[in-house]
Amino acid sequence: PWRGVPFSVYASYWIRAYMLQFIMDNWRLVRIGTSQTDKKLFFNLNREKNRLEKMGLYAGTAQLAAAFDVAPDKIVAMEQRLAESELPLDTPPFENWRENRSNYITADAPLLDDQLAARERRQLLQEKLAEFKKDLSGRELTVLEQRMLADTPLTLHALGTRFGISKERVRQIQNKLQQKAQKYLQRHAPCLAVC
Repeated sequence: PWRGVPFSVYASYWIRAYMLQFIMDNWRLVRIGTSQTDKKLFFNLNREKNRLEKMGLYAGTAQLAAAFDVAPDKIVAMEQRLAESELPLDTPPFENWRENRSNYITADAPLLDDQLAARERRQLLQEKLAEFKKDLSGRELTVLEQRMLADTPLTLHALGTRFGISKERVRQIQNKLQQKAQKYLQRHAPCLAVC
């Protein structure tokens, strides 16, 4: 009311905007218009072509680009998108074929089962490492956390300096710790020791 416009007129603008957005989002499986320019071309390109042809003018790319004040390649791209039809995945690629198009599409991402298995394996490994750490001495725990499990591991020299021992002794502790961890995992989580 404070804008001097009846509510029904104000609401109809937003209802129309949401309906047009729904059409843009669901017109095809692959979204066509994502920017304002694409939306403008999607809804008005064919209308403008028909208007120019009715006036007896040639509705070429340059004329349409000038009418919409966009680059000609945008007009060409939208015309191609509107002209192409979608191919259902459940139809055969050729006549008399029993298989569907979907059988020939490869996925770059790993299978969901593999992703779940990897996540469970990581979670189990973290649990078993937490249990394994309880039995370690101070030096071994530091070598494990700051050398073997760290994103940026400390050098043998840095750890040797911290403990007042040689690099070779730190390497020996690390090797002993690896063997200890392997035996622990073989005993408590055989699937992790094999994987």
